[in-house]
Amino acid sequence: MKRFFYLPTFLRCQAVVFLLAWLSCATALAQSPITRVIYTKAGTAKVMKGSATVTAQVKVLGASLNTRTTTLSFGNVVNGEAAADEGTTSFDSYALLTNNLTQTTIAAALNISVLSLAEAQITGESTPTSVRVDMAATVKKGNRAGIVISGDNSLLNVSLLNAVYVQTYLNETLVQRIPVAELVGIESSLTSSLRNNLPLFNNRPTRAGFIASGDFNKIELVTAGVLNLSYGIRFYYAFGFDDQNSTIQYKGALSNNVSPVEGQEYSTQSRGANGLVCVNVNSNIDNSQNAANDDLADFATFRNLLNISVLNCPATLRVKLRSTVGPTGYRAGFVIGNGGLLDLNLLQNVRLSTYLNDALQESASGANLLRVNVLPDNRYFLSFQTTKPFNQVQISLNGAVNVLDNLNVYYGFGIEEAAFSDPDPVFSDFEDPTDKFQVATLTPNTSGLLTVSACASVIGSSCAGFQDPSFAAKRNLTTTYAQIKGSLVNLNVNQGLALAVKLNGANKVASGKAGKAGNRTGFVFDYIDNGGLVGGLLSAGVLSNFTITTYREGQTTAGKGNNTSAVPSLIAVESVSGANLAQATILGGSTGRQALSFVATQDFDWVELTTTNTVGTVQDTRIYYAFAEELRGFFPENLVNPTNPLPVEMTAFTVRATNQGGELHWKTASEQNNSLFVVERAVQQGADAVFQAIGQVAGAGTTTTAQQYRYLDATAAEQSTGTVYYRLRQVDTNGNESFSPVVAATFEEQTLAVSLQLAPNPAGAAEMVRVLVGSVKEGTGEQQLVVYDAQGRQVNAMAVTDRATLLPTQNLGQGLYYVVLLNAAGKRLTSQRLIIAGR
Repeated sequence: MKRFFYLPTFLRCQAVVFLLAWLSCATALAQSPITRVIYTKAGTAKVMKGSATVTAQVKVLGASLNTRTTTLSFGNVVNGEAAADEGTTSFDSYALLTNNLTQTTIAAALNISVLSLAEAQITGESTPTSVRVDMAATVKKGNRAGIVISGDNSLLNVSLLNAVYVQTYLNETLVQRIPVAELVGIESSLTSSLRNNLPLFNNRPTRAGFIASGDFNKIELVTAGVLNLSYGIRFYYAFGFDDQNSTIQYKGALSNNVSPVEGQEYSTQSRGANGLVCVNVNSNIDNSQNAANDDLADFATFRNLLNISVLNCPATLRVKLRSTVGPTGYRAGFVIGNGGLLDLNLLQNVRLSTYLNDALQESASGANLLRVNVLPDNRYFLSFQTTKPFNQVQISLNGAVNVLDNLNVYYGFGIEEAAFSDPDPVFSDFEDPTDKFQVATLTPNTSGLLTVSACASVIGSSCAGFQDPSFAAKRNLTTTYAQIKGSLVNLNVNQGLALAVKLNGANKVASGKAGKAGNRTGFVFDYIDNGGLVGGLLSAGVLSNFTITTYREGQTTAGKGNNTSAVPSLIAVESVSGANLAQATILGGSTGRQALSFVATQDFDWVELTTTNTVGTVQDTRIYYAFAEELRGFFPENLVNPTNPLPVEMTAFTVRATNQGGELHWKTASEQNNSLFVVERAVQQGADAVFQAIGQVAGAGTTTTAQQYRYLDATAAEQSTGTVYYRLRQVDTNGNESFSPVVAATFEEQTLAVSLQLAPNPAGAAEMVRVLVGSVKEGTGEQQLVVYDAQGRQVNAMAVTDRATLLPTQNLGQGLYYVVLLNAAGKRLTSQRLIIAGR
């Protein structure tokens, strides 16, 4: 009998994972993207050109009044249909909305002088300039949506953008109306020089995004006439996201009990960190039963935490889940909120705990351990990753401060990690980051646009306020980082910095760009505060000084706008600025790191972080890497009880193309009657794929201890195609079989050797050692074997002209040696240790 074993999607593999069909009781993971982009519908643009009727009471001979009225057109739309392109990939095409309502044009239309107009009493009515387009599908309430716009070689000030609106409609009914200045995160308090650092003022495509307050199927850009100001706005396209995470079936449970009873389905008894009752009093929580009932819109509210804190006991709410979950691969937590923006730095005062039938299992507290995600409706889910089974979750608030008063708690949950994390993210993780990053300083010039001063993009270089910028593109994602040092003390007040890195999509099987439309993309960072400690969540004021921009390779340079980035040779795809779009998320896991990101509407290769000098309130920002991952924005609602555990719970399965071959790694959290894994290989994907067994690895039988496995396919590069596909066939002790998802690795043509075998090893006195070189490509030039002793001194060298050769050892003394295989260019391909025994 064949079946599939469970692969939670918190694994972070660097090979593309093709998800096979799952049993109906397993997690249903869609092969199509969980979040898709809805673009505009071609041929649906409706254009309205602005006009105004102006009435002026003009003084005649300095005394009597003369009424003059005129109607004039002040707005125009050029190429309006371009705004309805279906997911345009060219930024040479756009609708152009212009305005020329100046005092000069009005005075000429009234046949008076500009001076007389200035003294006149003016009234009138105007019709705005607008472009309305249909969406290809209805964008549902709660999803992100917006338009992509830029200036047209003209500066767009805050007064203007407060008069430019995005409006949504359901058929012909107005749903939402928002000023563009609010959508792109422009604060009127910013100085003009700092506003010029925002991408909208420099002709880069810029996101004006929002969360849909209701369903809509039409979107409109409206520009009102602003007196005495000529401007142009490029309208590239509109978009909306369709996040299907809430409809996908996951394993887990909520605290949505029917008619909950205190003491059974919920409790407010204060408990300490050890899980024991702290004092025989209940926490001050309003409507505590609401966090345990089956109406997920109801909530309990913490009140007056300070009253119980005098007894050194936290305010506590525990709720029971509908079923037991675990042991591993689950997140435990609560959906919380306070009706607005929550100051996430206050999480230092929060502790989450899990219980199994009233027995404490595990706990996590503080912003460095808890993970926080923002939901579209200004609610949050607060959670931590568990390693033990549980059926109760508890939230405890330290009452030392009253800023957590009025915190709403909607419900508790225990849900598999797959509902929250992409199994196959892409990172800026190159073995050699040379040419995979760019750094620049940005300075506004006299016209308000930016002048770029690029820095050396080589390893070890520094640029103005950046130290070690190459580390943001290096394979080590945990301990190395690029750093903004010393509050940018070397920069002038109007200058900023830009760091761009390339995403590593080398092992992606799908063709195209490393980053995909619908991906969440951005940077992982932390910062050191004035006390030398890892700081909390960045404030909205600091976030407003960051801009994230995506870029494409392989495009022409036409129409890309001004040279405003660290990567002027690439095409700017889209930019997002401001705290309202580039949302910081606490990642948890004891690192204190955060993710600053947005959801892309177009495919891309590079990601850039730009900051102005006002971010100097953060002493040292450390940027670890850029990423792109599939978005899981909505909270999962389609849950099934995690019953009937599968024989092997796998937590990771990856493959890498190396000089030694296809290197497979996999991990399991638990195994039940697991006899062995059979490694299978194919040279094509899809229905025509033929998998053949190439080796096997013994399983661990029955265990709840995590296991790690490795297998090297030394002949992978010898296959007829550059991409090789792998899967695991898990075999139980009773003969039943399960299959893993498929992973793939791509081998470059220049791969010369993937294995080096020495025999005998250890070698005796004066023996000839047989050397077998695997996977040599024809016509690649002569290879060389070089032998080094334990002190690194070269003691022998010989040419390799065949797969098998003999290495003499009569001149080698007893000890350890290193045999290194080099290609014709002298590049190391692989190596093996050789031991010479006593002579």
